[in-house]
Amino acid sequence: MFRSALYAARRMAQGSHRGKTITLKLRYSDFSTHTRSHTLDRFTDSETEIYAVAARLLEEHPRAQPFRLLGISVSNLDAVQVGEGGQLTLEF
Repeated sequence: MFRSALYAARRMAQGSHRGKTITLKLRYSDFSTHTRSHTLDRFTDSETEIYAVAARLLEEHPRAQPFRLLGISVSNLDAVQVGEGGQLTLEF
């Protein structure tokens, strides 16, 4: 999961983006998909902070079965950098 956070932070840095909302997406082996998000009170592009929020969201989510996909996205981006309502989704 740290690799996902690192990837998200690097992609944001390449475009000079910062975001407030970190979303964790989990898809289970039966293809059911669940998302959890947390909005910070300030903009961030820190991989450490993105990872910490995503890890906390994962800990709070019950693990009923193995998952086949874990994605981290950052949204609610700095309007100065991307325009109103901008979003940069980073999953792999």
